[in-house]
Amino acid sequence: MAKKVKRLPTSGDRLIDWHFRQIVNILERGIYAIRKKKRLVDTDDRPPRKAIRGLYDPNLEMIFLNASKSQHPTWQDYIETLIHEASHKLHPLSKHRGGIDDIEKILMIKFTDEQKRYLKKFIPKKEVKHDPPPTPPSPPPVTQAPAEIPPESLPEFEENGE
Repeated sequence: MAKKVKRLPTSGDRLIDWHFRQIVNILERGIYAIRKKKRLVDTDDRPPRKAIRGLYDPNLEMIFLNASKSQHPTWQDYIETLIHEASHKLHPLSKHRGGIDDIEKILMIKFTDEQKRYLKKFIPKKEVKHDPPPTPPSPPPVTQAPAEIPPESLPEFEENGE
């Protein structure tokens, strides 16, 4: 029996529709879970720990959304954050400024209302109590001394009698 292919809403712009398909694919298959958390704060250990709208944890493959009404007054604000956090997985080497932030703004303008409503189904209804785990400190860069070459493995050269 043939696999049933679901039709996703389209905008008519091939690049925007490609991004939409990629984001839906990430949210359906590439992310372990999406959680809504009241008072989501930056996981860096440096004070002051300020409230953030969302967080993508690549180690856990999870997206956390801030459930606070001050951060997300409407469901469209959740969609904006969801697009932003999914873009971190889609474009892992992109920086916030000039990269992820710009993609998020463009896609929010270009996605149709139907596409935004489709993404709305990924927003969890209930909140979780536990916080995301803290970001582990980055390991120091590995600097290895060059390996010593045993003298017997070096090629022998003939000396010219000059």
